[in-house]
Amino acid sequence: MGRPLGALKGRTEQANEFARWLRRVTSGVTVRTLETEFPYGKSSWSGFRDGSRLPSPGLVEQVAARYLREPAVRARQLAHGIRLLEAAQQAARALEKDLPVPLPGPRRADPTTVALLRLDDARLRQIEAMQKLAASERRREQLEDMVSVLQERCTLIESERDRAREEAQAELQRELQMSLEYRRQADEKLEHARRAEEKAYQLRLAAEKQVSIERMALRRIDQDTVEDPPPVSGPFMVQELNLPPLEQIHELLAVAQEQLEAQDNELDDLGEQIDLGAQPASSDGPQTTSRIVQGHVVDMAVTAAAQDVLEHRQENAGKPLTSLGSKAGARFRP
Repeated sequence: MGRPLGALKGRTEQANEFARWLRRVTSGVTVRTLETEFPYGKSSWSGFRDGSRLPSPGLVEQVAARYLREPAVRARQLAHGIRLLEAAQQAARALEKDLPVPLPGPRRADPTTVALLRLDDARLRQIEAMQKLAASERRREQLEDMVSVLQERCTLIESERDRAREEAQAELQRELQMSLEYRRQADEKLEHARRAEEKAYQLRLAAEKQVSIERMALRRIDQDTVEDPPPVSGPFMVQELNLPPLEQIHELLAVAQEQLEAQDNELDDLGEQIDLGAQPASSDGPQTTSRIVQGHVVDMAVTAAAQDVLEHRQENAGKPLTSLGSKAGARFRP
């Protein structure tokens, strides 16, 4: 995930407006990725996206071709971006010649073109929201796997400690304390990931709503341009929107309710077979929740600890695990 973009630094408002357009088109793309895909370095791309530098029209065309896949959207956005770039270049020339820089005023653009551009922007935000949700889902799945790995580690170490020789119990106790602390940290991060996933889901819904609003605005403009449109009745208007009938939605909700009730019963039955009240492994000796346990700094990068856990699991179980998500097999995406 890239760093949040900073403040705009264009010398003119036209340069800042072009930078806003470029940020929308390259939303979610890191400077490192841009550097590898185009012949410009990090400093150049940082300047392009904060307005302090202006790219060439050829680069604008390459960016649009790379990140705007739909041909109609790409054509509209490219034309819009070129217009913004030309206005920024003109303002920069006027500034260098110490001439008054014209303020960007309202454009006399075709209403349909303006509506299409607004719809394109809404769709770009929708795509970004969907990408954020997918990334948050993967992160939550990885942390769930980490918690499972740590839980198994704690259980195995506690079992070995209880039946180990006295001279080995102290070492196993230290390993258990470290594992318990990592489990606590993983639980906290998992809760954070779940909150982030919910936020990303709500953002996706909001983005989809914006797309629907802009699509309806474009529809109204198209209808207004038709001379003497025929009157539309209420029922015909609903059919015109191409919406799924409420009867179908009602049936789907009824089926979902039956499935949820069956799932609740299955989980209750399984819960009776599994001791849900069993607590994670606890040590008999003094425990500590400080960041330093037995001389080790515990609050280090979680991925480093997880790698150590996975290596031990490979040795003990003989089943290779190459990533946090590999515990569940192909169910998770890389």
